[in-house]
Amino acid sequence: MGADLLGLALTWHYTGYNAVILLARLQTVPRELYDAAAVDGAGAWGAFRHVTLPGLRPALLLTTVLSTIGTLQLFDEPYVLTGGGPDNATLTIGVYLYQNAFKYFDFGYASAIAYALTVLVGLLGLIQFRLLGEKT
Repeated sequence: MGADLLGLALTWHYTGYNAVILLARLQTVPRELYDAAAVDGAGAWGAFRHVTLPGLRPALLLTTVLSTIGTLQLFDEPYVLTGGGPDNATLTIGVYLYQNAFKYFDFGYASAIAYALTVLVGLLGLIQFRLLGEKT
């Protein structure tokens, strides 16, 4: 139950946030590109694939990176809703770090977790930039 509730809270948190960013970017794609695609014989799928998706690429990269970072640093929702959950069902890295630092007073281990989280976020961000970044 706790993991379902946490998933619902995260969906609620990130859906509107990402939708606003994607809508703002979608409104900047020039209408002339869709007209040119229609003249070239592209249907709805072709226009989406060759005009909309490349136009949304920077926004998709931004929302993917920010959502990944936010999810990995997740603390508020699981701590407030479940406190890590029954039998650690909703224990996140952020809650685990907090417990080690302020419940068990193992600050050295908590700092090691924080450094590992920083490296993990950096690596995942780099991978996402490589996969979704501008192709030259």
